Amino acid sequence: MMSILLEGLLQNHLLIGGVAILVLLVLNIRTRQYLTKERATHLVELAERKRAEAALRESEVRFRTAIESIPFDVFIIDTKNRYVLQNSTCRKNWGDVIGKHPEEVTDDAQQLALWKSNNCRAFAGEIIEGDVLLTVGGEKRYIRNIVAPIKDGDVTRAILGLNIDITERKRAEAALQESREYYRLLVENQTDLVVKVDPENRFLFVSPSYCQVFGKTETELLGKTFMPLVHEDDLESTARAMEDLYRPPYQDYHEQRALTAAGWRWFGWSDKAVRDETGQVVAIVGVGRDITEHKQVQNALQNSEERLRQAVRASQIGIFDHDHFTDTIYWSPEQRQIHGWGMDEPVTLQAFIDSVHPEDGELIAAAVRRAHDPAGDGLYDVEHRIIRPNGEIRWLVTRSQTFFAGDGEARHKVRTVGADLDITERKLAEQLLLQEKERAQVTLHSIGDAVITTDANGMVEYLNPIAEKLTGWPVEDAAGQPLARVFCIANEETGELVSDPVARCIQEGRIIGLANHTCLLSRSGQEYAIQDSAAPIRAPTGEVFGAVLVFSDITETRQLTRQITHEATHDTLTGLVNRREFEKRLDRALASAKQYGAHHALCYLDLDQFKIVNDTAGHAAGDELLKQIKGVLTRVFRERDTLARLGGDEFGLLLDNCPLEKACKIAEDLVAAIHDYRFAWAGRSFQIGVSIGLAPITASVENTAQLLSQADVACYTAKERGRNQVHVYQTEDSESAQRHGEILRAAGLWDALEQERFCLYCQPIVSLTGDGDTSTHFELLLRMRDDDGKLVAPAAFIPAAERYGLMGAIDRWVIRTAFRHYSETLSTSAAEMSINLSGNSLNDHTLLDFVLAQFSEFSLPPGRVCFEITETAAIYNLSQAIEFMAAIKQHGGRLALDDFGSGLSSFRYLKTLPVDYLKIDGSFVSNMVEDSIDHAMVAAINQVGHLMGIQTIAEHVHSQAIVEQLRTLGVDYVQGYAVGRPLPWH
Repeated sequence: MMSILLEGLLQNHLLIGGVAILVLLVLNIRTRQYLTKERATHLVELAERKRAEAALRESEVRFRTAIESIPFDVFIIDTKNRYVLQNSTCRKNWGDVIGKHPEEVTDDAQQLALWKSNNCRAFAGEIIEGDVLLTVGGEKRYIRNIVAPIKDGDVTRAILGLNIDITERKRAEAALQESREYYRLLVENQTDLVVKVDPENRFLFVSPSYCQVFGKTETELLGKTFMPLVHEDDLESTARAMEDLYRPPYQDYHEQRALTAAGWRWFGWSDKAVRDETGQVVAIVGVGRDITEHKQVQNALQNSEERLRQAVRASQIGIFDHDHFTDTIYWSPEQRQIHGWGMDEPVTLQAFIDSVHPEDGELIAAAVRRAHDPAGDGLYDVEHRIIRPNGEIRWLVTRSQTFFAGDGEARHKVRTVGADLDITERKLAEQLLLQEKERAQVTLHSIGDAVITTDANGMVEYLNPIAEKLTGWPVEDAAGQPLARVFCIANEETGELVSDPVARCIQEGRIIGLANHTCLLSRSGQEYAIQDSAAPIRAPTGEVFGAVLVFSDITETRQLTRQITHEATHDTLTGLVNRREFEKRLDRALASAKQYGAHHALCYLDLDQFKIVNDTAGHAAGDELLKQIKGVLTRVFRERDTLARLGGDEFGLLLDNCPLEKACKIAEDLVAAIHDYRFAWAGRSFQIGVSIGLAPITASVENTAQLLSQADVACYTAKERGRNQVHVYQTEDSESAQRHGEILRAAGLWDALEQERFCLYCQPIVSLTGDGDTSTHFELLLRMRDDDGKLVAPAAFIPAAERYGLMGAIDRWVIRTAFRHYSETLSTSAAEMSINLSGNSLNDHTLLDFVLAQFSEFSLPPGRVCFEITETAAIYNLSQAIEFMAAIKQHGGRLALDDFGSGLSSFRYLKTLPVDYLKIDGSFVSNMVEDSIDHAMVAAINQVGHLMGIQTIAEHVHSQAIVEQLRTLGVDYVQGYAVGRPLPWH
């Protein structure tokens, strides 16, 4: 019985280890029962296991308590891909997921794929950490996702996941970048001059406004000192001002003359030192403003002051003395000068009274009566006007003292002594000041900026109407209020209140500006994004007696800046990165390849059959197709890759950190995705394709232009090989080399155009009808001379010109040259000349206007010109071709359809094209004597043409036998070596 009790106690952790064995041995001796060694060992092991289980449960409790206190998602997934643990934060964001698989938690396919991929990598022993955009609680949030294996030895038993919300940090980073961009745009677009110089006064930065004012480029200025631009008389003061910036308060204002593109101008510079963390000055930032006009006004005022000083020195105060007993009056020379009287003219009281301005007569009389009143103090102080003998009106201030004798009723005046001061200039200045004050009031009421003025204690004195509108405070309510109550500002990002700048401005006695991202909270609660500055108002003594706060509403500007920033880097139709931004990213990728050996790839995508959609369904359908193509493509490549629209139906894809093999796989998937896609529009379905040129981004690539060229060449090769496929650019590839050769030839074609190395040959077109038609008819053929003067056949340069968009310019050169030469040499003849037009030109909507302008300029009758358009070009550009042909026909021109019969639908489209001639394709004509099928084709084309009232021309007629057979068939004209070889057209 005791052994059973002891075993029970042991199982409940009351006895453990050696103690239990000792007790059992004692029990065995007393009860004389034997306990085997094996049973004792079993009981000890049982006790140890129970203790371990208790410790594990306690550890688990502590673990669960710890993760519950973590403010972000914590979860554990077992090897069966089920959630077995989650904290309260995870439960709040995702619901109860215990026992569920990831696919039961989210229906976002992209999100689920990312989770599964990370889980697989973690079970393989990898620790994954990255930033992802997840939908949490129906809201897109940026999450730092960390997944790590939980191992038992070398075996992964589960994985631990953490989701840390970093959305606010991401927003803060984006806001910081936006702030920097706004500052850059602000500096580049303001009218003030902004510069940054090093301690040697060499330019580190110059704003566009500085370059414009001084008529120099940024390249010409950077690294150069500004001192050569300073006027020699200002060099010393400028040098002292720059030296002062290296001592507290590390800022200064100085004025100097500088030689601008418009000549010498005065500039006021507000400079501030830029110091490093040690306090060492490393650069100077200056903001300058043209103060030439201000200087001119200042000089004018100085001149006026100098005149006043000279007047004082010349005793312009007039003295007078009136002896009432003898009734004699004395005027000093200055007094006579003030009144405009000569030195010899007698002075009488009546003469003085007569000189007083009529409007001031009563004023003077009243003042005299007061001054002469024996009961008064005898003082006289009046401002009045006089009229000089020459009719000039002057303002005077007269101050005098009348002296009396006697007492009581016997008190009488005996003498009056005084002085006249000419205050005409002061009165004029007062009028000007009054006008300026009125003008300032009107200006403050009409300017677009808000203005608030305060006293030295920061109490509001004045608001202009804009300030009233933005703050919501009428000036009557705001006057006498603390500025902080009227002008309440906060940081628009954090919402924290910001102290008003006026207090600092008054305290420090300098201009103070607000930090970026400041918003004004109006009285009604409305918010405005603003920028402002506060400046002290000083008395002539230099004492600050108030401040003026100027601010403006930049809410729309800030929104527009964000919009412009986005539009500057993105395509407006698709929202994808545009070519400019894409090339910047290619620059960075190429730099990393050169510097770190990173492997990237560039895909150049050109949609196949896009033009068919555009021509048959309209441009609206084409635009919608491009938007949908973006969606198809973005489902294939990786999130870190960059897709851009390069123009038209061409896209670029930068595969970041992607080996060539992986890039090829992604490119093939893109081709497959586009091939399987069907575009539906107005009840019709279109199938399109894509040709992709793939170029590896390696250290051997010289620059982005070469990289794009390689990808373009590879794309063109993919098209030539049958479209809807991928071609990888390789330097040893003969096809790639051939395309690069075409690029070089295309560059040479521009030189040939500029250097007039193209020339025209003509080949006769001879009539076979025998109806007496003797008119001259010929076709103009294009040739080019190389750098050595040798002729180059069209087959050697036309493909490159068509491929790289040069045929339009060449066609225009041919038309203009031909029209000019015809008007100079054949204007009196009835000759008809044929000019070939390429498919590129048919796509040019301005071609018709150009042709009509040439007809007018050279007075050439349209009936003398026949434009030849190949059947293939006409069918491929059918709508444009029909529009152009109809217009030419309407003006009396003639048209020929060249190479007829080479297309698959020749007769089908013939009815829609208003042509005068069918030129039978030379491949049929050249073998018609030997080949009966070619003979039948020529006959059929000729017969159809005649049925439609169209004359026929057979090309490549190289023998008389062919001429005779064509004559027998009734073909109208022939062209070829049998009737005339091409000759220079002189």
